[in-house]
Amino acid sequence: MKKTVKFIVGVGVMALPALAFAAGSSNLQGLNDLAGGVASIVRTLIPVAFGLELLYFFYGVAKFILSAGDEEKKGEGKQIMLWGVVALFVTGSLYGIISYLQGVFGITDNTSSSVTIPNI
Repeated sequence: MKKTVKFIVGVGVMALPALAFAAGSSNLQGLNDLAGGVASIVRTLIPVAFGLELLYFFYGVAKFILSAGDEEKKGEGKQIMLWGVVALFVTGSLYGIISYLQGVFGITDNTSSSVTIPNI
């Protein structure tokens, strides 16, 4: 475990000069580009994670309902539902905290989330 942490920290430290000089003339611009890239990945992954967690929760509901006679399988269904709710809560909380911090620090999202519907 310690070797893994040391490796990750070492790679991060070695990558700092590359991040600092990524933009060429403006170090801040390179960091902004990096932050924008990470934000776009997170913006894509949060709804995907939320959807998978919701599916996991409903899998637990189905397992609970379909195992009406077997107490062991009902218990498994309850556990799945519990962890599904915990995962949904954590994801929703992180989304809320990130939105709050964006508002506090004045970070705006310049990408448009509206969809253009083609016309005939």
